Amino acid sequence: MVRSIDRGRLSIDAACPPSGYLADRLDSAGIKHVPLIFSPGRDILTLLHLISILRKGRYHVLNGHMGRTGPLICIAGKICRIPVIILTEHMNDPKHSWVEKDPAKLFFHGLWHLVSNNALDKVIAVSNDARENYIKRQGISEKKVIRIYNSVYLGEDCQPQLSRKESLRRSLGFKNDDIIIGAIGRLVKEKGYDDAIMAVSPIVKNNPRARFLIIGDGPEMGNLKALARRNGIEDKVVFPGFRNDTNDLIGILDIFIHPPHSLPPESFGRVLIEAMASHVPVICSDINPFKEIVKNGQNGLLFKEGDISEMSEKMTLLLENKKLAGELTERAYGTLKEKFSSEKIAKEICDLYEGLLLSKGYSIEA
Repeated sequence: MVRSIDRGRLSIDAACPPSGYLADRLDSAGIKHVPLIFSPGRDILTLLHLISILRKGRYHVLNGHMGRTGPLICIAGKICRIPVIILTEHMNDPKHSWVEKDPAKLFFHGLWHLVSNNALDKVIAVSNDARENYIKRQGISEKKVIRIYNSVYLGEDCQPQLSRKESLRRSLGFKNDDIIIGAIGRLVKEKGYDDAIMAVSPIVKNNPRARFLIIGDGPEMGNLKALARRNGIEDKVVFPGFRNDTNDLIGILDIFIHPPHSLPPESFGRVLIEAMASHVPVICSDINPFKEIVKNGQNGLLFKEGDISEMSEKMTLLLENKKLAGELTERAYGTLKEKFSSEKIAKEICDLYEGLLLSKGYSIEA
């Protein structure tokens, strides 16, 4: 999204670790990044370092992420008298399920959020569902929480060239005429990849050209490989592990499947809009945040959460009906332009910043 920000309206610095994937992405987008390390056990050092950065930069808006570091961001912003403080909430849980069994953690978690919610000006939630659950969980005023969706860049340069697609297919052991059904994410139980393997099994068994690609790493890797082996499709399922080139890999898919369960709750579904941007038809479970993106039969297909038979039926439908698959991808791209393009979301962010500054008496130069 940052590459779509109007630099005439905003000057942006990003505080992040000095090297790594995020720093590389910021460099490629032409965004200045200021070295700042967040890690358990060094919160005081992080707070002091952030205060130093803010005092040198003379910033008007401080926008950070919710979570363990959220209160540190709010405290630093207040100490440095930053006019506008915003946190973005990427979680989606109607209760404190990750700490509710530990009274001490629950107490300090509530205390941290009390500090944050009183110090900040706005919370950005990345979906309507996440917004409603944050308000319910924190007891914060509805007026303080705004929904601004995650976004996807729609520039032509984000699409891999044909030669790149062919090279990627070969590197993963696929032929050019193979039909690739794919999924991307952290390999944990709640993501539902075991359901996906069960759903894809009859498809790859009955179609010699069909393959299943599961991109990602996690504690369920061994179990998923064993499940594929028990179903007799070990040679039809590819596990390349964690990859940094997922945007390119999405582009080689014929169908994208996203099967997460509703618990613990997903907050959005970024991989869905990334697949749509690559003109790949999407099929996903019918959990609330995904239904804000995918309208069944219009720009993608939904199946009942955990329903392996329906998931398999939807994949078979798209494999057999190329016309429908094409229509879904075309309308999906229209959905992105209307609701999720980086240009649209960047404008919403700029409007939010400027509106809050104006409400505090700051003038905005044209």
